[in-house]
Amino acid sequence: MTHTIHNLARGAIHVARAEAVYPSIADGSVALVISDGPYGMGKAAWDRQKGEDGLRAWYRPHVEAWGRVCAADATVYVWGTDDSASALRPLMREHGWTKRVRVTWDKQRSPILIQWRFVDAWPDVTEVCDVYMRGVPPFAMSGPSSCVWVEPFSDLDRERLRSTVMVRGRKASDPDHLGALHPCQKPLTFSDRIVRASSRPGDLCLEPFGGTLRMAVAIERMSDADARRYVLK
Repeated sequence: MTHTIHNLARGAIHVARAEAVYPSIADGSVALVISDGPYGMGKAAWDRQKGEDGLRAWYRPHVEAWGRVCAADATVYVWGTDDSASALRPLMREHGWTKRVRVTWDKQRSPILIQWRFVDAWPDVTEVCDVYMRGVPPFAMSGPSSCVWVEPFSDLDRERLRSTVMVRGRKASDPDHLGALHPCQKPLTFSDRIVRASSRPGDLCLEPFGGTLRMAVAIERMSDADARRYVLK
């Protein structure tokens, strides 16, 4: 895979495997990691790790890399399901990370695309995000007191304009130019909330599985006084 780097005002977006990016990050320089990798649900070829052992084996080199690049008071957010979170917790503990809290995204409904039509697959759907820390952070977390975040899919419409400039070859004149980049795209407000709660202005933040680049967008939109730096894969 060709390694391409896009340098923006406040950070770098690497088009490469995360394993190829970690060596370029200095030891102890990262204050925050937001991980949204495989859940082991078998929905796609890259998400078909077999059982808990398979998921842990896939994540192990990444968790080892986080241990090197993260500062002593860093925070790691790991998105997944109840099953994937349970599978990864022993691996995180093995590398010195302690689970502090769990955030639950109450999506309220989960539309699935079937024959180009969105239908409700389940009446109630959630995703979870386990928050890990090591050491004692020298600052108070400023995030919301609630551990249940509610941002229904219907509210994602306000983010879909980003797809006009973030999907190669898509033009504003295309009938689908407002489409979301991902059918289960997490709200941009979540990335903004996480970054502000678990890092300081000027800190380096890492998202090893960048996806729709939510963290980059959130940081690029911050005021100069609030801005962080970032590395995304």
